[in-house]
Amino acid sequence: MPIVSRVLDWINERWPLKKVIQWGLEEEIPGGASYAYVFGSSALLLFLLQAVTGIFQLVYMVPTVDHGYDSLNYLRTQIPFGWLIHGLHYWGATAMLIVVGLHMCQVFLYGAYKQPRQLIWLIGVANLLVVQALVFTGPVIPWDERGYWEGEVGTSIAGTVPVIGDFLKRLLRGGASMGQMTLSRFFIIHTAILPPLLLACVAAHVVAFRQCGIAGPWKESRRRRSGPFWPDQIFKDGLVFAAIVVALIGLAVYLPPPIAGPADPLATSVTPKPEWNFLFLYKALQFFRGPLEPVGTVGIPLLLVLMLVSIPFLDRSPDRDPARRPYAMAGGGAFVLAILLLAYVGYYSKPGVEAGPPGPSPPSPSKEATAAPAAASVKEGARLFQTQGCIGCHRIHGVGGKVGPDLSSGVIKGKDRQWLTAQIRDP
Repeated sequence: MPIVSRVLDWINERWPLKKVIQWGLEEEIPGGASYAYVFGSSALLLFLLQAVTGIFQLVYMVPTVDHGYDSLNYLRTQIPFGWLIHGLHYWGATAMLIVVGLHMCQVFLYGAYKQPRQLIWLIGVANLLVVQALVFTGPVIPWDERGYWEGEVGTSIAGTVPVIGDFLKRLLRGGASMGQMTLSRFFIIHTAILPPLLLACVAAHVVAFRQCGIAGPWKESRRRRSGPFWPDQIFKDGLVFAAIVVALIGLAVYLPPPIAGPADPLATSVTPKPEWNFLFLYKALQFFRGPLEPVGTVGIPLLLVLMLVSIPFLDRSPDRDPARRPYAMAGGGAFVLAILLLAYVGYYSKPGVEAGPPGPSPPSPSKEATAAPAAASVKEGARLFQTQGCIGCHRIHGVGGKVGPDLSSGVIKGKDRQWLTAQIRDP
């Protein structure tokens, strides 16, 4: 079409559109196009899907403890295809994290982190961490039962960091307990801080990838032939992403996101756990109790990140054939297997029953990740707080009467534990 051609010519005179397209699409792939290379582009397209569905939800979402849950239900029940938008966003987060993980496994298998591609791997690790943070902060925003307790567990774990733990917990919660400030901060982190950060990491990752090119297969005999990125690889990428979208739509239709009900800080029947991607860490914490607790909450995550970061510097052999990298492959396999096994066991574990650190029980204790008897006593206290009528005069996390002092922080300003004990025994 002449008019389209003239418009493109006008743009190219003022901005290098044609060169950018050529830079992004015109490349020869060693060994030819392959379905083994689809994970990176699928992760990028899933990020764009999350951005679109997330923006649509922002139009209707009210990030307050009073209206967050109701606004989400309004989107799901009153807006045409709102349920589908929410379902795609919900399952898309899981799909993006899985695809990013598979992409890193494929890169590791192919040895594509070796010289000169170390920077590509390091930026990929940064992408994984940001996606993890997005999956952690997202569920809190609807302020439903599930999201509330996932946020409670996550911020409680942050509170166990030596020296700065209490500061981190208060920074995330906006105070001593979960409330409106917590929701506001998680909302800002999830919508205004992490997406631009991920976009910057993705852009840097793509630039570094284009600088070094596709590593291709590890066998030299297969690298002798090549194939074009466009349209061969793009076709495979599009086909796989279309299958992912169909699967996400199927999940949204037949397995919609759970409706957990509005957040109830005083619920005593809740089994608090973090989001699924943190279940491996949640279960690993049971091996570190008391003074060793920081080893589980800080040492293990830091060790895992350092292990990922150090891979291209420890495995410096130019050989990319997995058969000639037995130690690297065994270590990588053990790493993935350990995480999957801990996540599986953590999914079926029951806080307060097993030896692992239970999730916090309302009202929030000073050491949320404590032993089972402590969790049981806190639950019993919450039950007595309701059955004995205390909630008629006192408020906790916005629930209860206004006659007595607000007990959300667990203390009354200017009153010590001895005074409070005497008041409870003889009010």
